[in-house]
Amino acid sequence: MIGTRLFTLLLVTSSFTLACSSAPAPVTSINIRKNMAADNMRYGNAAYDQADYEKALQFFLLALENNTLADFEEGMVKCYHSIAKTFLALGKRDDSRRALENAQRILTFLQSKDLQAQQLFHQASLALEEGQIARAEEAIDQALQLNQATDNRAQRAVLYHGLGMVKRAAGLKTSSNQLFVAALGYFQQAQKINESLMAYTELAANHYMQGMVYLSLGDWGKAGENLTQALQYDRKMENTMGIALDHRALGQLAAIQTDWNLAVAHHLRSYRILLTLNDAAQARRSLDLLIEALVKSNRNQEAEIFKQERSRLDG
Repeated sequence: MIGTRLFTLLLVTSSFTLACSSAPAPVTSINIRKNMAADNMRYGNAAYDQADYEKALQFFLLALENNTLADFEEGMVKCYHSIAKTFLALGKRDDSRRALENAQRILTFLQSKDLQAQQLFHQASLALEEGQIARAEEAIDQALQLNQATDNRAQRAVLYHGLGMVKRAAGLKTSSNQLFVAALGYFQQAQKINESLMAYTELAANHYMQGMVYLSLGDWGKAGENLTQALQYDRKMENTMGIALDHRALGQLAAIQTDWNLAVAHHLRSYRILLTLNDAAQARRSLDLLIEALVKSNRNQEAEIFKQERSRLDG
């Protein structure tokens, strides 16, 4: 049902965004719609942060409906961006691309550097997901140029973090420590801004990615410091998915250091959270790491129990 409504709305708004209504809604009705859309976006973002992407999509769809009824084009663009990132999280790249195309149709007639920069960032995220690293970097560079003409520091931090992701992806592809170091620089620039803004959710992401880069560089101490800090921020913000990924990364670090019992503890916590979130794909990844750690720590009986659980997940 959600998919049908969303497809219909995306189709209608992309075709008739610029059409004029012969009977404008009263101002009070428009304001009510805008307020409802803002509430929908807030609930959608909360669901997204908890990795409940289907629920997030429902709220973003409602926000799009209300902004469309209010003829609030800036709000519609923001909704399309949220829909695009949610589809990307669900692995639906084509749907994400269509949402961005609809946003671009509206942006053509808006004079908003912030929204144009945000559009480029989401296009970069899609390109990076598709392995188009050069295209992703080009889009973020263009977004940063637009951002420099504004005072949107929060967006600037997001873009720096995005460049860090691009450099890390390039580093993983080429095994280049130079690119990993470049990635760290961008994550740290984002961190500095987010510290001044007290943006704790974003700080968790900054530290998590630094931890992952330090793992690639073989600096276990700094990897542990950053991943632990990420876990603290994610707990502060009650970011369940972030907590699960932090535990998994800390488990991987413990495994590298052959502290298998500690690895078991982290992977077990990660697995339990992801299972509760009904994220089967991520749960399998943590479960596989948990089983490996149990075998390495000679806890074979427990490993067999979780192997059976793995079979049930596959079934």
